[in-house]
Amino acid sequence: MTLIKSKTWLLALISLGMVTSCSEEEKDVNNIETNIVNIDTTTVNQVDTAISKLNDSSLYNEIVPIGRDKDSVIKEIEKNIPTTDNTIDVISINNKKDTVTATDTKTVNNNQEINKTKTPELFNHQLFDGLLRKYVSSTGKVNYKGFKTEKAKLEKYVKQLQTEYSALKSWSKNKQLAFWINVYNAHTIKLILDNYPVSSIKDINGGKPWDKMFIQLGGKSYSLNNVENDIIRKRYKEARIHFAVNCAAVSCPKLMNQAFTESNLNRKLTQMTKEFLANTAKNQLSKDEIKISKIFEWYMTDFTKSSNIIPFIQKYANTEINDDAKVSYNNYNWDLND
Repeated sequence: MTLIKSKTWLLALISLGMVTSCSEEEKDVNNIETNIVNIDTTTVNQVDTAISKLNDSSLYNEIVPIGRDKDSVIKEIEKNIPTTDNTIDVISINNKKDTVTATDTKTVNNNQEINKTKTPELFNHQLFDGLLRKYVSSTGKVNYKGFKTEKAKLEKYVKQLQTEYSALKSWSKNKQLAFWINVYNAHTIKLILDNYPVSSIKDINGGKPWDKMFIQLGGKSYSLNNVENDIIRKRYKEARIHFAVNCAAVSCPKLMNQAFTESNLNRKLTQMTKEFLANTAKNQLSKDEIKISKIFEWYMTDFTKSSNIIPFIQKYANTEINDDAKVSYNNYNWDLND
């Protein structure tokens, strides 16, 4: 049996163990040992989906035992994760809710022993994901001052992107798009950190930060405009990306405090779109009138083949909107999103 072991996978194993066939009243980690024994049959995508579920506020009730708060569960798990970045030799999970340790061996079902193995970790934007969780709030506020203290980690992630780029053409569409969104967001943060402290991204590069050719991939140089307009928008034709790529400004859709992955992409794009439209500081929606972000005006052709933005808004908004509602646009605040 082969186990891939790291901080992220440890979280995945916990969440997989919590998804049991028990009744709602009995939901706990009763089947966790069985799941560990059979983890070799679990695909990478299934594990990644489990990670996403554990950290998704709308889904955590499917995973976390009744009576436990999600944050307390994650905190207790993280408390027992080794602080090094090395692979974990063996994962030992006591048959007790949310208790995790790492040891040399673990006896399962009294006598069955899982022998320690070491398998190289698959690239899944984990380094960037950890930084985002640490320095970006749930509302999208970025702690650039704190981020700068770990700028070396961000630069390490940028080098990982450069290395992984060579395999991009062999990936699925979702994996490619997740990669490019992370490229854009990571380099936007890097641009801010390279010039920090700064009051606005528009104070950089003579007011044209998006034209700066500083992204290196495959031996070529790209700007943020190249990544967004020439690659993401042109190749993937996905309107929801406008609520995923972040321009480091107050009026921009919030920066998600997780990295995008192949398995969470579609769900997170929908979630980010709905959350942005529900944000009354950026969009005011009513039955007869909507006052929305300039993003919808600037990128109108991405949202509709006509000049009517209302059908797209209706699809993702929680508010009932008439087909003939009056449409206007809010001014854009370019102040830094810190």
